[in-house]
Amino acid sequence: MTTIQVPSDLLARYREIIEARDALSVQDKQLSDELSEISIKLIKFSEDTGLTSFADGNLSISVQTKMRAKYDPAKWEEIVRWDLETGTGAVQRRLTDAKIEALLIEGVPFPEGLSLEPVTRVLHRRK
Repeated sequence: MTTIQVPSDLLARYREIIEARDALSVQDKQLSDELSEISIKLIKFSEDTGLTSFADGNLSISVQTKMRAKYDPAKWEEIVRWDLETGTGAVQRRLTDAKIEALLIEGVPFPEGLSLEPVTRVLHRRK
């Protein structure tokens, strides 16, 4: 019987890498959570002051509100049927925000369960 030498140095390095990636994933989640908390505070600051853009040092912040399509999942089949019957093209694999907003501006009535809601987000640019 032949004995095959397992490349233990490669396996050890492989394990180091996957553990390092796991640690980075945990850190990424923590930083994302902290960034979300700060974004909420920046949105509140923007609402309180009326400023939609501001900067400090090498970072510029813009707070923008965009309309997003919202639907009641229980009404999804009716919304798809409405889209097919009216030919609006608002439903691709999901609702198309810009198309729904354009339909609202055009005065096209929406079926029950479909609406637009504002979503405010923080954008940044590094200088």
